[in-house]
Amino acid sequence: MPRSRRHLGWLGGAVAEEEETLTTHWSQMVGPEIWRCDHKAKNTGWGLWRQEGPKGTCSWEGSVGVNRPSASRPGPHPDLWIRDDYTKTYVIEKDYS
Repeated sequence: MPRSRRHLGWLGGAVAEEEETLTTHWSQMVGPEIWRCDHKAKNTGWGLWRQEGPKGTCSWEGSVGVNRPSASRPGPHPDLWIRDDYTKTYVIEKDYS
């Protein structure tokens, strides 16, 4: 599973603490950024994506139009993926108040 969450507990009764783990299998450089994705995203264009660059890092499940990179909208090229198993685990807090 590319994304999983595990409940760690409650903080003050209103904030839930969770551990989130992201797993990707492929990467490539796009300008100054590293793009990562899971098997499903590489093969179908829809799956778990992670983008790391000088402006920050983000991850999402969905699509980025991977089959149509262009100069006006740079993105990963479907033929340039390198196998790179990567796992990122971090703790997040959600306020339910």
